[in-house]
Amino acid sequence: MCGKELPPRYAVTTLDRARDELILAAGRCRRTKWYILIRWLVGGDIHDEDFMLPDDVATPEEVVDVLDAYFEGLQVDTHRDALLRTAGKFGLPGAVLYLEPTGKEVHMARYCCCSAVCCCGSCCSETVRTYRPVWVDAQAMADEGLLLSGRVLSDHMPDYCSKVLARLAKEMGE
Repeated sequence: MCGKELPPRYAVTTLDRARDELILAAGRCRRTKWYILIRWLVGGDIHDEDFMLPDDVATPEEVVDVLDAYFEGLQVDTHRDALLRTAGKFGLPGAVLYLEPTGKEVHMARYCCCSAVCCCGSCCSETVRTYRPVWVDAQAMADEGLLLSGRVLSDHMPDYCSKVLARLAKEMGE
């Protein structure tokens, strides 16, 4: 499992938790959801302090009423209960090799397309994320839950995972 990819984290419990967190965040949000979606799609920064009500500000009463009704509705949904019984065995995998992002980026040299003397400065190196391999179990993944970010698709691509594994193997002398 590489970074924030989603498929290894899918389970009924993690999907429920992500849904509940998104619903609660929507209730405490100061901006329209369209504004946030468009800003995210164009690569803009989204910070809690810019978009969410501060912790010391009470959630508006009408929002609390809507959230209460929503969560009450989840409790009486018999169709959902039947689906959960069917999906009861759908859970997270056992032990997984997790390529955990370290939060660091390194500049790696590569072939220059210009000439022996680089004239552009951009083609001779690339910035890559660094990872460390760790074994994690299903409970650790469940505790972390689904991680929603702009990297979920790229982290899941087999060619990207393969490059990360090859780079880690080279760093470890394998």
